[in-house]
Amino acid sequence: MALGLHLRSIPRSKHPLTLRIECTSGRRRTRIRLSGEFRASHIDQVKAELRSAIPPIALDLTEVGLVDVECVRFLNACEANGIPAQHCSPYVRKWMSREREEKEKRMESNVNVVLVHGAWADGSSWSKVIPLLQRKGLNVSAVQIPLTGILLGDGKCCLS
Repeated sequence: MALGLHLRSIPRSKHPLTLRIECTSGRRRTRIRLSGEFRASHIDQVKAELRSAIPPIALDLTEVGLVDVECVRFLNACEANGIPAQHCSPYVRKWMSREREEKEKRMESNVNVVLVHGAWADGSSWSKVIPLLQRKGLNVSAVQIPLTGILLGDGKCCLS
């Protein structure tokens, strides 16, 4: 017996496919059912539904055909916070498991790498290197150093 039901369709700008969000409140649980393609651009709308739902909450992915990596990470975060992702397709469940394992490996890594750019560059110059190092299980940070400074009268530099 449903106490409340509301639907939202989220249009995709480049693709005719949408994500449908259906929220059903029952005696024991609020079920948020997703249908269609679940993309990173939809995560904020799903988060809004989760915030407005009455606990306990479950995500039902029976009719979700496609997801991207950000959605898989979001689903893992939901499960870590006690919101189960139910009725996932086998490929989504396996992908979620792999992402959890990779995250655990990255967290266990004792190796930290700090990348510092040279003159006339910024931290974005490492954008292709960072993912490669992260895939190897390294904790990677790229620092942003201001490219301009002012030389004070005593010969010391004051960055602006």
